[in-house]
Amino acid sequence: MNESKTTEYTSWCQMKQRCYNPNATGYSDYGGRGIQVCERWLNSYDNFLEDLGRKPYPSYSLDRIDGDGDYEPGNCRWASKRVQAQNRREYKTTGSITMRKTTSLSYPEETRFVAHLKGKYLGSFTSRSEAKEAISAEKELREKP
Repeated sequence: MNESKTTEYTSWCQMKQRCYNPNATGYSDYGGRGIQVCERWLNSYDNFLEDLGRKPYPSYSLDRIDGDGDYEPGNCRWASKRVQAQNRREYKTTGSITMRKTTSLSYPEETRFVAHLKGKYLGSFTSRSEAKEAISAEKELREKP
């Protein structure tokens, strides 16, 4: 079988495009947020297929269990549209959290993670974990009477 014609191969290629090609559709929601492909999968379709296997149904597509996590074994699966709809990241317009991995003139040598909670800017951080800590701290403040 010519693997380059399979839907699994197409999913593997699209995953890499979303993460590493700034001109790709959806880049801002993936690579632009700091989502990466693990080293094991980045240059090896065979490893990707070995870890995930074939799609159980043609309608299934690649899904990250933790929407803020990377494409890696243990965080990816083949899932139905229904399962994926329940696993979506919410946007700040609905009162939730967004984090964006950005580069700017202010930080020309590094990539920053910008954290918001319900429309409030919480800061720019050097790692995703620092941004998550700021969000957790803000949530705790808001929960106090």
